[in-house]
Amino acid sequence: METNGFHDIFHKYFHGLQVVEERHMNMPKTIGKGEIRRWTSFSGMEIVLSNYQFHNNYRIQFASDAAMVELNFCLQGSGEVQIGHTSYELMSGNSYLYFMNDFDVLFEYEKERPLYSLAIGIPVQLFNHFMMNNAIEKSLGFYSILGNQSFKKFQNPIDSITSNLIKRMIEHPQKDRISQLELESKALELLSIHFGRVLLNDCDANKRSQLSKKDLNKIKQAEEILLQRMESPPSLLELAKIVGLNDYKLKIGFKELFGMSTFAYLREKRMEHAIDLLRSGNSNVTETAFAVGYNNVSHFSELFRKKYGMNPSKLLRIY
Repeated sequence: METNGFHDIFHKYFHGLQVVEERHMNMPKTIGKGEIRRWTSFSGMEIVLSNYQFHNNYRIQFASDAAMVELNFCLQGSGEVQIGHTSYELMSGNSYLYFMNDFDVLFEYEKERPLYSLAIGIPVQLFNHFMMNNAIEKSLGFYSILGNQSFKKFQNPIDSITSNLIKRMIEHPQKDRISQLELESKALELLSIHFGRVLLNDCDANKRSQLSKKDLNKIKQAEEILLQRMESPPSLLELAKIVGLNDYKLKIGFKELFGMSTFAYLREKRMEHAIDLLRSGNSNVTETAFAVGYNNVSHFSELFRKKYGMNPSKLLRIY
């Protein structure tokens, strides 16, 4: 399944992404340490990054009559969760796709055990709209999945594609509108991948890696070379020769590891580097385009506008 499909649906359904609120809460020192960061958009999408631990064993209980879809990634630690009459352990290295409606939740945390997680929630209307456009079986909506239950969970290990997307989401601070749009864009990719894997029987998302550890190391080496030579990168054939892989294995393996082709990955990183250069105030649009490997400034500006929703010259004026 193409991840761009969900992006297109999101934009058509909500006429663009704009973050309207960001909240940052520090854990009260009397009960623990850490923080929770939360971003909310006009669409109702919520992204929550949690990193905290409690000084003592702790229980949190709440109830909601809302219907919701949530994708949660446990990046570190663990905890006991009870939703309705269903109990399970939140375990590091796993993803959880939840469907919930009119539910009670009880969280139990052990003292001094850190919990680091990323959660993405979307409105039921958006989920149903996505499924109508992608599912062969058109009745595969929120309530048909949930049935007469108040809670349903799908659990999967976090694979390399997901891990890399999460890393790219959380490695940069979200200080401005552009960064917040980047954050939501990657969240949409994660949702699309996991809806495909869990609900649409996406073969590409479910297949296991056929790459050896040695091959994976060579592919990571190829990534480093692309980043180091961003201004004048090698072709796929040249890159394959440098790292000692045939071009087919590099092409397939790179997409498996990073979720996109070498060309798409390079373009993504070029745009990220371009934003950093423009924010610094030390480079104009032309200098930035050349620095990230584009000799055609108009083409660079078009790609930048397509990704971030504004011209690089406009971003430059902001800074």
